[in-house]
Formats: sequence, structure tokens, C-alpha cells
Amino acid sequence: MRAILKSALLAGGAVILFAGAALAMDSGGGGSSGSSGGDMPSASAPMYDPAAEYAKAVTALQAKDYKAAARALDHVVDAAPKDLNSWKMLGGARASLNDWKAARRAYERAVKLAPDDAATHAGLGLALANLKDKKAQAELDWLKAKSQACGEGCAEAARLKSMAG
Repeated sequence: MRAILKSALLAGGAVILFAGAALAMDSGGGGSSGSSGGDMPSASAPMYDPAAEYAKAVTALQAKDYKAAARALDHVVDAAPKDLNSWKMLGGARASLNDWKAARRAYERAVKLAPDDAATHAGLGLALANLKDKKAQAELDWLKAKSQACGEGCAEAARLKSMAG
């Protein structure tokens, strides 16, 4: 049972990582680059530009430099904690580094931001399965239910079916 769950989630996880990177490249979104308006940065202000860090992350993901991508995305999510794409990409980068605990944390944040997003549930399930956490089954069940509710006629049918195994 665990082997089936893990293989189903691994297939979905690969889809998530590369779909997240492609989405990020297409949308050009991610971090924001506002300023506080003062001449002196506050002690809590980041010492980097989140938009530049996001661009670094996308470039690093394209080059399959997951360590650099994760480092840049850590900066982005610190500055923009409600940016779903950055959390998903961070989860994928951490998963590619086999840092399953950090991947789980990133995907848990993404699920909180977008509770109906199948890709985040698949990523979370993959991380949980690799951590041998029994909650992975709940994520697989969620994906199967979402796939069944979608049916064959919806736009995401094939993608959901591949993630649900």
C-alpha cells in the first residue's frame, strides 16, 4: 500500500515541480518590490529585493540549481508570505533536494493559501509519503475525490487523474 501511495505521489510531485516553475516563468509574478519610503532601512526590512530574488529563483530552477532556488525563494516568502507560487516553488525546490521536512512546511503553507489547489495537495502528499507520515493517505484521498468530482469533462481531468494515480 505504501509503495503504491508513494509512486502515485511521486508522479504527481514531478508534475508539480515543473508546472510550478513553468507557471512562474509565464506569469512573471512572485515577489513584490515596494519600498517603505524612508531613507534608512529598518532593522526588520529585508536586505534584498524580493522581485530580484524571485527572478533568481526562476533562473536557478531552469538551471536545476535547487539549492540556489530554495535560498532565493526563502527570501521571497519572508517578504511576501501570501504568495502561493513562491510557496509551491519552494516546496518543489526543497523536494528536489530531498529536504522533505522543509518541503512539507512549504506545501502546508501553500495549502493554507489555496485549499482547493490540487498541485499543492499532491506536493504535500509527496512530502508526507517520503516522511512516512500516515497523513499522506489523506492527501491521496483528497486528490482522488477531486478527480472524481471533476469527471472526464473538466479542463483539469487528465492532470488530476495523473496526480491521484
